[in-house]
Amino acid sequence: MDVEQRLLVHRNDVEFHGRRVHRCPGHKWHGHRGTDRFGQRRLHAELLGRRRHGIGDYPYGDGKSSILSTLSPSGITTIGLTLDPIEHGGNPYGLTIAPTTAGLITAGDLIVCNFNDGATNTQGLGTTIVGLHPTAGATPYRIADSPLLQGCNSLTMLSDDSISAAAYSANQNPLIAPNGTVNTPFSADTFARPWGQAYASASGQSGSAALYISNADGSIDRITLSGDAQNTFTQIASGFCASGAPGGIYAPAGLTYDASNDTLYIVDTSSYSVVAFANVSSIGADGIVVQDNAVPRLLRRRRYRPSAAPQRPRRAQLPTVAR
Repeated sequence: MDVEQRLLVHRNDVEFHGRRVHRCPGHKWHGHRGTDRFGQRRLHAELLGRRRHGIGDYPYGDGKSSILSTLSPSGITTIGLTLDPIEHGGNPYGLTIAPTTAGLITAGDLIVCNFNDGATNTQGLGTTIVGLHPTAGATPYRIADSPLLQGCNSLTMLSDDSISAAAYSANQNPLIAPNGTVNTPFSADTFARPWGQAYASASGQSGSAALYISNADGSIDRITLSGDAQNTFTQIASGFCASGAPGGIYAPAGLTYDASNDTLYIVDTSSYSVVAFANVSSIGADGIVVQDNAVPRLLRRRRYRPSAAPQRPRRAQLPTVAR
């Protein structure tokens, strides 16, 4: 039996496999293009995670249970609470793993920032970063507490254990030393409420270390580094759907960098999708612009015909690239 896959666009919502998703009126990708394995030039901002075999592959939206239900209880370990031991802020958002031992931090520790404050438990007012040793029943230890961290929602760590923190409410991206000192080496940069970030080490294809920071206005910045010092600041992308307030923010987030192929992966919250920027270190200022003036044809109606020799589904039609 044929399995049909549709992307239905109605006003500002997308119905994707029975799941209603808020999104901008439309996304058109313009600008930076890379080379695929066939040597052809094409846009490297693609939707990932498409179905392969029909209904039931997704752990949501189709009546199936979460992947957690397949795990044995013996395989799940509660490490510990993330409440700051002094200020008692909670609602953890950012999480990263310490690459080495320095200052207050031990290699392998789980570093967490809290989005809520302790006094009022209000979203977006959290100012604390804590650490947990990666063992069951661990007790959180204080790393930092500062107004410069207010609304911390995402963390990444440099190779020397410095912590880069996206602070939405403070509109800052502080750099916290392993001893807990909060510094602002990027205070001269223009952020728009940082909402996600990733660190690219100098060992990657980019040739130099860099921070990639997404903002709540739908833009993405790159900061190239020499150690902990900034070399350049560049806005490389803009126009992602962005709206909302703490507790319901739609903006690019969940940034992850793959050093093996110099690719930055980004969660586009508004459309429940992931996009990839290949050769991201070479994208120049305003190299990618997402326009909201039209609804692109992201996925076409497709039919899968399971058989002994299944046919390969046609590639999803991508938006037109401005040359």
